[in-house]
Amino acid sequence: ASVAGLIKSSGKVLDLGQYDKASNLDELKKECKAGRAPPLTPAEFDRQLETKSFTSKKADLAQVQALYLHAYESRLGCVTELWLRE
Repeated sequence: ASVAGLIKSSGKVLDLGQYDKASNLDELKKECKAGRAPPLTPAEFDRQLETKSFTSKKADLAQVQALYLHAYESRLGCVTELWLRE
């Protein structure tokens, strides 16, 4: 979810738990539009990642951390303003 939050436009993020009775796609988008939390900093991502299970934590943890850091820096490295919904 963290990387998806960095790359998807907010209009493409839906909270289907909000579904009530939409009968078409436009109604569904309006009814289920999700908010977006600020992206995790790489340090916070690493802290949360430490609590997760891996098939081979020794091998995979550093790789996942590096991939997130790269995604974070490439997407947010030049950002001057973020628009977030409550």
